[in-house]
Amino acid sequence: MANSSKNYKLLVADFDGTLAGVDHVVTPKVSRAVKKWIDSGRHFTIATGRSYLMIIDECKKMNLSVPVIVRGGAEVVDPVSDKVLNSEYMSKVDIKKILSVLQKNNLNFLIEKDDVLYSNFRIELVFPTIKYKNVSEFKISDAPKILVKANENNHKEVQMIMDEIENRFNKINIARNHGEFGYRWDVTSVRATKLHGIVKVMEYLNVDREQIVGVGDSYNDFPLLAAAGLKVAMGNANEDLKAIADMKVPSHEDDGVAFLIDKLLSEN
Repeated sequence: MANSSKNYKLLVADFDGTLAGVDHVVTPKVSRAVKKWIDSGRHFTIATGRSYLMIIDECKKMNLSVPVIVRGGAEVVDPVSDKVLNSEYMSKVDIKKILSVLQKNNLNFLIEKDDVLYSNFRIELVFPTIKYKNVSEFKISDAPKILVKANENNHKEVQMIMDEIENRFNKINIARNHGEFGYRWDVTSVRATKLHGIVKVMEYLNVDREQIVGVGDSYNDFPLLAAAGLKVAMGNANEDLKAIADMKVPSHEDDGVAFLIDKLLSEN
């Protein structure tokens, strides 16, 4: 293990495929483990591509008080006051140009702005605190994130287009998120990754990288693990992420985060 477990002060977990499954709910076993971790005097937070309003209920359920990293790092939010503490948005100019490329290639995408999702495809999952509008209603402005979606039939072609966009625009970051939850690309500011978000939380808590445990399952979790002293991959993680991990734990279906917490606390 990279460090004595008693020195780990912050555990940062991805949400989809790590803390929760397709129902987007953290199981009671994982919630109890998180409470045990926090009660031991340590800190816990989430780093996710989702917006804060999509995970707010789970944050409240677990009584989180450490700022959470959302929209892939574009926002850091205080889960107590629900206020955005830090934001890094793509510029109006880049947004306009990127949307032009996406529309020209007839890709499925949505734009996140405040409490609204502007989409050109039908969204199956509905969150009561989020408004849903057609992308035609979006007024070109700075925005935290664009999500591009593909399916089994066209994901390779979409990947090529996303590579072209990333090469063309030097002020954006594109994070792949391919796995059991489908084929998705999160487009954010180049200063908005999970690593950037964790740096803000590190400053807030005054903890060092060596004192951080990072756990995730997908490609967009590479920056999360890069920021951690102990890198942990879920059992359902892709093989590339597992290859850089210091430790592997059971899948989210088997409450892998609870296993991780129990292991770390028992080794103290």
